[in-house]
Formats: sequence, C-alpha cells, structure tokens
Amino acid sequence: MRNLLPLIIAVIAPPAASGEMLKGVAKDSLNMPISSAMVLIHWDSAGSAGGVKSNNGIKADLNLRTKDDGTFSVDLPPGFYDVFAASSAFTPSCRKVRLQPSETVEIMFSMYADPLYTAEMGSRIEVLEGVSHVTADNVPEGEPTPRRGISTVEQCEAACAADNGCKAYAFRTAKPACYFYSEVYMGGTPASRKLGVYSSGLSIRPKPGFVSAFKRSSFPPSPTPVQPQK
Repeated sequence: MRNLLPLIIAVIAPPAASGEMLKGVAKDSLNMPISSAMVLIHWDSAGSAGGVKSNNGIKADLNLRTKDDGTFSVDLPPGFYDVFAASSAFTPSCRKVRLQPSETVEIMFSMYADPLYTAEMGSRIEVLEGVSHVTADNVPEGEPTPRRGISTVEQCEAACAADNGCKAYAFRTAKPACYFYSEVYMGGTPASRKLGVYSSGLSIRPKPGFVSAFKRSSFPPSPTPVQPQK
C-alpha cells in the first residue's frame, strides 16, 4: 500500500503595488483641453542617498502625450518629480511634484500662447491635428449652419474634421442636432476686436444643452484694428 503524501504548492505572489499615481490635465486660456501636449516626467533624486525617505523615483525620464480631453495619468514610485508640459505655440510649463506612498496627486497646467510666437504669428495658433473641446453648455461665437443626418456627437466631430470649411462644431444633446461654424473669432467682443483688443483664446457664448469644439488647425488670423481717420 502506497502512502499518499499531501501535495503542498506554495504560490509566491509579487509584492502588491503601493498605488502611487500622478494625474494631470493641460488647458488653454479658455479652459479648453489641449490634446497631444508633450508631458515629460523627470525624477529629482536629491536627498535619496542621504536619508530622504520614500524618494525612490525612476531611472529614466518618461515622455507622455495628453489625451483628447487634455488629461494624462501614470503610475510612479514615491518621490520628487519635475513635470514639464509643452504644446505647439504655447509657453511651456513646469511643476515640482512630491508623490508620497499610496498617494494620488493631481496637477493642472494652464497654458497660454507664447509672446515670441504671437509677435510673429499674431493670435493665430495652428496645431496640426485634433480639436479643442469647449466647456459644456457653451458654443462658438458665430453663425451656425445645421448639418442633417447626424445623430451623435462623434458623427458631428468626424464630419467637421472631414470638411475643410468647418472650423468648429456644436452638438445639441437633448434633441440631437449638429451645427458647423465656417468662421470663428478671437476672444473679446466685436467692438473690442475692431480696436485690436482681444484675448489669445477663441470666443464662446453660453448655450445650455450643447457640447462643442474648435478645430485646432483653424484658429483665425489676428484681427485688424480700425485705423484712425486723418
């Protein structure tokens, strides 16, 4: 008779992650998300060899891109980090971040058109791809043109992207309807723009029940100020 010995299987699990995460968002002067912005994360190792606790960091820099909604997120070891954000035509921005064990840190980059760029290109910001989504319940300033046969915001955005004449769109959510804008304006009022007084962002107006976006390749040229009569 054979002796049956119990079989013991030891399962060695990897150590559980401590759950540190860095989240962020990049927005422009109109509080619209900046998509495809570059985010560079660099570990600041100062003090890690001299007794500073939980400054483990990363050995190599990380390069990320923001999503369509301007956000990014990444799991990181505890430590001090320099977080750098850059996007075409905007002034770069950098933040120092301390990530503690089991902590999630959220940061926001508010980015503005760079004076060196606007000195040569005016207020026009041209990014080769993507759109800038407007805060809900707002639409672009201008005259909308209805587009028939479109029932979702995704269809509306895709149709605008494929139409060279569309510079922005607005979509009504309650009773689905899509509208295109063939002309958009810099921030300010019509009167202020005639005088050359305007912001670096694009002009929007309140409209409950709508979501909208500007094509980032279609920012308008600088307005021409009214010349005083001689």
